[in-house]
Amino acid sequence: TCALPISSGSSEPYAPSVNVFKHTEKILSGQLTVNAGNAIYYRIPIKGVRDVHLTGHFLALGGFGNDIQVVLTEEKEFGKWMDGQQAKVYYVSEKVTTGDIDVKLPSFDATYYLCFNNKFSMISAKTINADINMSYSTMVLK
Repeated sequence: TCALPISSGSSEPYAPSVNVFKHTEKILSGQLTVNAGNAIYYRIPIKGVRDVHLTGHFLALGGFGNDIQVVLTEEKEFGKWMDGQQAKVYYVSEKVTTGDIDVKLPSFDATYYLCFNNKFSMISAKTINADINMSYSTMVLK
């Protein structure tokens, strides 16, 4: 017969505990003007976080339609979308007066663009009132 050694210590493997912290950042709060034939975009870099969620509301005023187009896409797709090519987007509106954004983004390191597009208007600038937030989680081993 073969004898097995008896351990005097705990046989449980060490597993560090993880603290998860929730964060919220303002991406945009207030008013901006998008001139006729132009677009304004916000660059949103994501690195080392998870559970990324973009939420908020926007309202467009000005011109004949009081309208704006809003898109949220990853950096590598943004140029395609701006050039009118087919692109993968996480959020896109038609030309609208008001809208709500509620988008969960993939948990990987990437840069996103939130764009307010008024390129379709040749004459009228648009005033945008917006409140857009990004929430996410970070994890810390202890």
